[in-house]
Amino acid sequence: METAATKENGAFLRASAFGRLRSCAQMKSDRMSLLSWSLGLKCAVAISAVNVGIAGAAVPNTYIQPDISAAKIFENNRNYTVEVSILATDFEEMFRRQLSGLGRIDLSGPGLLELEIGRFVARKIKMQSVEGAACQSKVEKAGEDPSNEEGVLVVLTFECATRDVVYDARELLASLGPRAWQVVTIIGDKAASQIMINASGPPVALGKSSG
Repeated sequence: METAATKENGAFLRASAFGRLRSCAQMKSDRMSLLSWSLGLKCAVAISAVNVGIAGAAVPNTYIQPDISAAKIFENNRNYTVEVSILATDFEEMFRRQLSGLGRIDLSGPGLLELEIGRFVARKIKMQSVEGAACQSKVEKAGEDPSNEEGVLVVLTFECATRDVVYDARELLASLGPRAWQVVTIIGDKAASQIMINASGPPVALGKSSG
């Protein structure tokens, strides 16, 4: 039975989520240390799942683990939604390496950590036509993965001029490290299919090319 104390604690958690995130992001350091990013990502994971959702319906399960991320690609004519899930500890290490030379970064404001996570992933994932024309992209959501408390989720949308496009996550995988792989699940008009990719392989063909 829900008591007054339970209600009060729940309200505190909802109200203080960004406050905890802000406290983590304000850790006094000239550079973003591994510890500070660990705490920051843990705070981001602590934020209510109401803030980040998953767009798709039931699809084949994928399980992220060290060095293995996941991407679900939902095809809708020439529009694509890509949900990228990465283990928080892997993301933390990648983020730390990439940002270590930039000095102190203020991520104390509400949503700034999630915003930077989304921008970071968006810069490293491309979708383009086979001729090389880039699709228009947008970060829809970024932050905790509501289906996995140890994961980070970034949702991207792409609007393309043609269905004959490729999904290219090689830059992201190279940033994650030499042992990094990604399980890609493609959900379109036909039955869902899965493929594993790494930084040294070719991009994944979608639309007409995926048949």
